[in-house]
This record gives sequence, C-alpha cells and structure tokens, in this order.
Amino acid sequence: MSSVYFGDNIFLQFASDLVGPTGTTIQIVPTAQGGSFKLDGYGDFIDITQGTVTALPEPATWGLMLLGFGGLGAVLRRRRADLALAAA
Repeated sequence: MSSVYFGDNIFLQFASDLVGPTGTTIQIVPTAQGGSFKLDGYGDFIDITQGTVTALPEPATWGLMLLGFGGLGAVLRRRRADLALAAA
C-alpha cells in the first residue's frame, strides 16, 4: 500500500497488478471521496468496471440549469411579443 498524490487529493492505495500477458489491472481508492474505481486495460482498451456516483448534482449545476431554463423562457417570451407586434 502506498500514497500517491493527484493534484490536492491523496489516494490511500495505488496498486498495479499484472493479470497476465494480455492486460493490466489498476485499482485506485481515493480517501477524500470515500469511493473507488477499477480500470482494466487490455492493449488499447480500458474498461471501468466499478465506480461511485454522487446521488445528486452539485448546487452549482442546479443553478446553471435553472439559469439556462430562465434564459430560454425569456427568449421565447420576447419572440412571441415580437411576433404579436409584427402581426398587428
């Protein structure tokens, strides 16, 4: 077991075990997020076999989505008003 730093995050375990002549398995377990994922590489192919996903998007994601929907609503409302003026 060893500690490897990627940016500001520390990973408790970084193991590379040779599976055989056809592939390599790398298991990375981050301590900050409390989850893990595993990469299996065979030649040029990489497969992520296990991973953790957050249950909900971050608040900034929700804010950007709502801002985008609000912007679309404003554009549609203005377009309708312009069409009503052109028809009159």
